Amino acid sequence: MTTYLTTPLKGLEAGLTRRGGTVELDSDAESALDQLAGSSSPTLIAAAWRIGRALGLPETQAQAKALQAALLGAADNGRSESARVADIGLLALGTYSGVHETLFTLLTGNQLTAIQQAALLALKGFNDPDVAKNLVEQWRSLAPSIRPGVIALLLQRASFHPILIGALEKGQITVGELNLDLEQRRRLLHYSSPDIAARAAKLIGDGEYSNRKALGE
Repeated sequence: MTTYLTTPLKGLEAGLTRRGGTVELDSDAESALDQLAGSSSPTLIAAAWRIGRALGLPETQAQAKALQAALLGAADNGRSESARVADIGLLALGTYSGVHETLFTLLTGNQLTAIQQAALLALKGFNDPDVAKNLVEQWRSLAPSIRPGVIALLLQRASFHPILIGALEKGQITVGELNLDLEQRRRLLHYSSPDIAARAAKLIGDGEYSNRKALGE
């Protein structure tokens, strides 16, 4: 049932986002959203929550209660992997200050890979520079399987670049550990601020890019 409902709800959310959330709900639609928000399924709660946000609706007590339950459920190693992943998905809708401790705890190497990946996916929704700071500080404890995703996130936002470059300069992360591909190097060398680009150029070679440019590719 959850899967059956989630797909059309995602479609509705996408449509509302394109329209700028200007649709007015009648009482039946509001009641339906309230019922979904009170569901026992974190996936449905998250879907209803996103629709409410797209419509500019205030967050509810039911959502706050669900978020607190998700914080406990996500950290419970005795629960099934799928149930914990669903709870982590709901944490992505909380405030960074309210969920970051749990999400970073779930990135540690003793967690299942699926749990780590879900936590990293949730962190991608936050712009706070503290995300990058914590990822750098936890780098040595991160499993090899999760590190490529962490690097991708650090490169995703220009506001995270100073923290990444600073970590390289301090030796917290080595250039070899980054294993950057061509596009990732270009993010730092060509799409960052002049200061970050200059600092990156001292650490990261761009020979492949230069060779391709010389050949007219």
